[in-house]
Amino acid sequence: MLPPALRVALERELTGTDQKRLATAASGLSERYREGHSRTTAPFVQNAADVLAYAATRMPATLGALKAACSEIAQRQPNFKPQTQLDLGAGTGAATWAASLVWPTLQQHHLLERESTMLQLGQRLMQAGPSSLQKAAWQQANLPNSSNVGSYDLVTIGYVLGELNATQRQQLFAQAWQATSGSLLIVEPGTPRGFELILAAREFLLGQQAHLIAPCPHQTTCPMQTNDWCHFATRIERTRFHRSLKGAELGYEDEKWSYIAVSRQPTQPAPARIIRHPFQQPQRIQLQLCTPQGLINTTINKRDAQWKAARKAEWGDSFEPHLAQD
Repeated sequence: MLPPALRVALERELTGTDQKRLATAASGLSERYREGHSRTTAPFVQNAADVLAYAATRMPATLGALKAACSEIAQRQPNFKPQTQLDLGAGTGAATWAASLVWPTLQQHHLLERESTMLQLGQRLMQAGPSSLQKAAWQQANLPNSSNVGSYDLVTIGYVLGELNATQRQQLFAQAWQATSGSLLIVEPGTPRGFELILAAREFLLGQQAHLIAPCPHQTTCPMQTNDWCHFATRIERTRFHRSLKGAELGYEDEKWSYIAVSRQPTQPAPARIIRHPFQQPQRIQLQLCTPQGLINTTINKRDAQWKAARKAEWGDSFEPHLAQD
């Protein structure tokens, strides 16, 4: 759910706009999103109508995914209390909003965004937020950026990699890691293409001796098969404008996303990660897990000590794996 102040500010921006034009723009955004941002360097958002359509239909979803990923970092690193954030490819500011909701300790935000219309809308929306967001420093800049952007407790890259070519991505990974004094989070669409981009970031960062926070329970080679991909889902409430522009009847949608979070400091990883919806039956629950030993299927029976934990477990959660495997 969007923070109430952001929701009101976004609805104010959308009131009185050409709804048919925005609906057409929203349809185009959805098509580009399903294609995984494309393998070209064409901008995901291409004009002013796209920017408003993006804010109405994609910002709630990206904010929800980024908040879920930030929450996972907070769970794995309870002593991590960031005060400064760098948001690379900020768009309308979803990653900054998400981080501020998870870590009230954040006081300074530096956002880099290429598109001036996105930047301007993001600035206006943040005036509805707490004082740290109102004072956020926005900078129009291409990615990767050749200048030294400084050092930050938290660095975020949300839904950006698909708009860059391979060389630019490697340069961005290097820049982001250099700027990270604490933790770095990268989130992409939960598509095969999005996961491919996350894997590239994972390989680079492990090569820099980064410590994995999540979702991986290990630092070894990813065990996912080539015909599969690691992703998770977050249910997003649709606003009135969101439903209208998408011609949707349901009041919600499920945003699927892939991510990698790393730290400069050693972190205790999850013992295992649930990588699919648990399959629940009256007397047993089957879980698909990523573990340090690879991918396993495990069954929790009603008489097992883990039964209560398994009943509450959801896709994406960490879990202590059962010794018995299918």
